[in-house]
Amino acid sequence: PHLSEDERKLVLEALNVQCRNTLVAQHFNMPVDTVRYCDYERMVEVEMCLMSVKRRLSEDYYASKFSVIHDIRLIRDNCIKYNGAEHELAAIAASMCVEFEAAILTEEEASFLKESDSLALSWNS
Repeated sequence: PHLSEDERKLVLEALNVQCRNTLVAQHFNMPVDTVRYCDYERMVEVEMCLMSVKRRLSEDYYASKFSVIHDIRLIRDNCIKYNGAEHELAAIAASMCVEFEAAILTEEEASFLKESDSLALSWNS
């Protein structure tokens, strides 16, 4: 299974909106500079950036909008893991996720995702 053409266009537009956001673009468009942040690879298991999401989208990697959201959330989670939840970048990454999800999900899909998140949280507790 793959994204439909309409879904792919919707996701691409939402990605482009985030890439035009100066704060998001400055910190999350490109892979982390592991020369400058030499401990990053030890702290983060799976690196992800918006450029990688766009590449995966162009290669027809994603099976659903939820799999794209997984990668966007991975950017956020990696940011929090590396910088801490109280860091200003964590807030930027969290806002990016919220805005991206709002742009691509229907109300029903958003409700399903919220329910899935709640179940996952209760399972991990």
